[in-house]
Amino acid sequence: MRYCSLEMSEQSMTAPNNIAVAIDFNEEVEDILKIAGDIAAGTQQELHVVHVYAADPEIYFTPPYVFPAVVETPADVEESLQHEKERVRTMVNELRERGITATGYMKPVDQGVAHSILEFAEERDACLIVIGSHRANRLERLVLGSVSEAVLHKAEIPVLVVPRSKE
Repeated sequence: MRYCSLEMSEQSMTAPNNIAVAIDFNEEVEDILKIAGDIAAGTQQELHVVHVYAADPEIYFTPPYVFPAVVETPADVEESLQHEKERVRTMVNELRERGITATGYMKPVDQGVAHSILEFAEERDACLIVIGSHRANRLERLVLGSVSEAVLHKAEIPVLVVPRSKE
C-alpha cells in the first residue's frame, strides 16, 4: 500500500505527493475541502479536486438522492454541467487563495461513481483519497449503495472519509 509522506525530506520530495479529493456539492463539501486543504498545506501535498458527473443523464438525483429531477433537453444538461464546472473552479480558486496547490477536474462517470473516483486517484498517482459520507438512511443505501464505502473497500491507498455534520 502506498502512503503519503508526512515529513519533508529528500525522499519525500520524490514520492507521490498528490491527494485526490472527491466532491459532489453536498453539505459537507466545505468540510471536505477544509480538511484536505489543511493536510495539503501541512505536508506540501497537491490537491486534485474531482467532481464525477453523469455524462448523459436522463434523470439525475438531487441531495439527499431521493427526489429525482428530470433533465428534459440537451440544453438543460449543458447548463447544469457548466454550473458544476463553475462551482469546481470557485472551490479550487478558494484553495489557491489559501496558498494550496490545487487543480479541479470534471470526470464523467464510468462503471459507477466509486470506480471513477478510484480511477481518477490512480491517474493522478494519489497517495490519499478524501471523500465525504452522506449518512444515507437504510433505504437510500439499499437502493443506491454507498460511494464512500465502495471507495474505502476497493482502494489500494488510504482513504479519509469526512462525515456529514450532525448539525
